[in-house]
Amino acid sequence: MKKKSDEKPSVRDQWATPWEVYAPLAAEFNIGLDVCATAQNHKAPIYLTPEMDGLTVDWQQMLNTHCAPGQAAWANPPYSNMWDWSVKAKEEADKGAVIVFLGEARQETAWFRHLALVENESPDHDEYGELVPNADIRFVYPRIPFLVPDGITQKSQTGHIGSVVVILGTGVKQITWYNWKLAAKYSIDLIKGA
Repeated sequence: MKKKSDEKPSVRDQWATPWEVYAPLAAEFNIGLDVCATAQNHKAPIYLTPEMDGLTVDWQQMLNTHCAPGQAAWANPPYSNMWDWSVKAKEEADKGAVIVFLGEARQETAWFRHLALVENESPDHDEYGELVPNADIRFVYPRIPFLVPDGITQKSQTGHIGSVVVILGTGVKQITWYNWKLAAKYSIDLIKGA
């Protein structure tokens, strides 16, 4: 099976998160490091560019040495390589980092199952587990009007699919709807007895 990380990168990989989507999350989680950025579209004061290769950098160490205590990492990774970025995010959360991870709301994908559900070792595994103990999953609405690669100009239309924010490392285990325009989250009673 061909993983997403094997696909050719597209212009979608360069779409930037609008400030009005990022800012409430940055305030809530005290974000200090952007692990998937360019000089034009970075959100946090400390950021990793493609040349720095965020997949090979120790995010927890970057947070400890370059950011204020208690700050989190932001990831809006290239959508052509969600699997590798989800693996890296989970590794960093396991080391103690708080990760705020934005991706497409596609629960059937291997990266989403790996990041949000009890670990299944293979991206080909079809069994779903329960939520990982520290997965705060927020299905985002309305759809995000991403920015073109300059990080300033808004696209003429929103993304073709909804988005999800998965927050790891806070110890919170929940699923909610998140309205970015209101910076409000609403409970979803999807898991009885959880």
